Amino acid sequence: MIPIKIKSSYAFGSGYHETTKNCIKGISFVNRKKTIKQVLDYGCGSGILGISLQKISRQSKGNYIDIDKLALKLTKINLKENNLQNLGNIFNTPLNSKSYKKKQFYDLVLANILFDPLKSLIKEFSYILKNKSYLIISGILIQSKLSIINKYRYFNFYPYKEYNDNNWITIIFKKI
Repeated sequence: MIPIKIKSSYAFGSGYHETTKNCIKGISFVNRKKTIKQVLDYGCGSGILGISLQKISRQSKGNYIDIDKLALKLTKINLKENNLQNLGNIFNTPLNSKSYKKKQFYDLVLANILFDPLKSLIKEFSYILKNKSYLIISGILIQSKLSIINKYRYFNFYPYKEYNDNNWITIIFKKI
């Protein structure tokens, strides 16, 4: 176990929800399978997911984006608290910047957000993820699992592993 300091006062991502816990399990699993050099924490909230990866894999460079400027401010604070502020972190909001959208750039994308945005982001995730890389999505209720898997398969994302806790599903996809 590696300690992480997180202030989550005005952003999502305290670490107590099932989706966050299972994303962190997924991060540990993926880190054992592949060296992660570039990670995107999409909808970062407090930054807990990207920070978790960077704490266990110091060579990882994280990009953190959120539509909430206060969440990005809190992510910066949390990175500083965890001595990660100098690891090439870039902060953007998807509404005013597209600099995080580099073709086949990321080894891992993390998205613990709502079901509808996850459906609409498939093309974007396909564009920015390298082949043989991973995508961890969460914020999905169990009854929506097959629907999201079928949508992602169409873009060459295949379910690799999943976690189910209290009717919440976290899915690790591998991009082929």
